[in-house]
Amino acid sequence: SGHIHTYYRSCFLNDWECVDSDKGLVNLVIGSGGRHIDGLKEEDLDFRIVSLVDDWGYGKFSVSRETLIVEFIEAKNDKVLDTFSFKNKFIC
Repeated sequence: SGHIHTYYRSCFLNDWECVDSDKGLVNLVIGSGGRHIDGLKEEDLDFRIVSLVDDWGYGKFSVSRETLIVEFIEAKNDKVLDTFSFKNKFIC
């Protein structure tokens, strides 16, 4: 994505179209650890944004055999500002 100082998450994408979670990939940037926040707007990006947070924070990834849970947490007060998950459909 380049050098972006903000957090954003796209819808699940396949060929630049939003699709069901089991048919696409998510574009996720957690770049708010830089020296300043960029002030990005949804129209600055070429695809549909589900979440855009213009604040300091960090990502938390919780992994199990069945699920990956991603959270974006605000640095000031540890409040979860965005969350989504993937289900593993190919468990052995």
